[in-house]
Amino acid sequence: MTVGSGSSQFTAKVLSADEAAGYTYENIIAREGWNPKQYMQTPGTTMATLDGTTLSWNAIDGAAGYLIFCEWRLFGTDYRNFGICYDCC
Repeated sequence: MTVGSGSSQFTAKVLSADEAAGYTYENIIAREGWNPKQYMQTPGTTMATLDGTTLSWNAIDGAAGYLIFCEWRLFGTDYRNFGICYDCC
């Protein structure tokens, strides 16, 4: 079936159930090794410690990175546990 007209014309096809089953997250997005879901999954939690102006925490196995919030605003991101200057917040 042809849909549209002029330069906006394309062919549309209704997929069978077997064809549609192949359009999974893993087959389309994650097949190249890029997995944005890993940034949305929470493998666990940890408590942060403030020592003077250094904020640090224990690493979490399986964590792809960390989001650091201060007063409900995103302050920074990191891929390891590290120290930041709390006064900058």
